[in-house]
Amino acid sequence: SKESDFSRITKVYSHAQSLAQCHEWLNRMLPKAQRISVGSNAQAAQMAAEEEGVAAIGGEAAAARYALPKL
Repeated sequence: SKESDFSRITKVYSHAQSLAQCHEWLNRMLPKAQRISVGSNAQAAQMAAEEEGVAAIGGEAAAARYALPKL
């Protein structure tokens, strides 16, 4: 995410499998954020790079490609 403050994140994009694998962490860290399933984690990173208040679950390559800091 381009957001450095977790409280400013309102949406999390990711592939459905990644959302499922990370659901406990999301429940603890971003309980109010809307979780949105997309076609791939790369697509999630691209979308997070284009919107404010959005984070993505994805790999390091996607973070680097879309200039997204890791949280």
